[in-house]
Amino acid sequence: MFTAGALGFCFLLANSAIGAEGDLSGELDFNGAPAIISSKIVKPAGAIQSCLETSYAGLVLFKFDNSKGFYAVCVQRHHLFGDGWVTVQQRVDGMGLFYKNWQNYREGFGSFDGSFWMGLEHVYQITSRTPHELIVELIDGDGEYSYARYSHFVIGDELEKYALVMLGNYSGNGGDYLSVYQGFGFSTFDDDNDTNGRKNCAVLLEAAWWYNAKCAERGCNLNGANFEDK
Repeated sequence: MFTAGALGFCFLLANSAIGAEGDLSGELDFNGAPAIISSKIVKPAGAIQSCLETSYAGLVLFKFDNSKGFYAVCVQRHHLFGDGWVTVQQRVDGMGLFYKNWQNYREGFGSFDGSFWMGLEHVYQITSRTPHELIVELIDGDGEYSYARYSHFVIGDELEKYALVMLGNYSGNGGDYLSVYQGFGFSTFDDDNDTNGRKNCAVLLEAAWWYNAKCAERGCNLNGANFEDK
């Protein structure tokens, strides 16, 4: 199983599409002004709803309907998967950073130049309108790269506890460690939505995640305190 480990880890989403890296700096403010960043490609003048709407790699404003806008990182020219990806999570180290409460996971936290979580509400807004693929990338302690790709990633809204509704078909070389959580709500230490009646998996593993009754058995714990690959 994967625990939140290795040297690097991130989630990427693209709306049924398949980067050059932007220069990201500064503390994260998901609902406020972004840090100043640089790119050879002109940043969009207004808000977007998909990274496919721009060739810009870096921090971009997203906005849907009458909801408040938020910032997210677009990835372009990915070495395997091409353009149009938005980064949901990036974990460079983040020891202890990911043991957060429900509100933090709903709204997002971290630093765009290091480890961060975009926010479940923002993921829901992005994925609820058009079909999206999911890529989970991992670089282990030996520098080995692996990935898991899912053809149709869907989560529920907050009333549904952002349940992992659908993943679609798996491909990749990293193993399918997410499918065991399909259908289950997201759990934090202060909002227990797993089906284990005796304990809160998020407290037990010091990690918020989509847990079933067996916590992370045969699955993944990518937000966990132990930064290793088992």
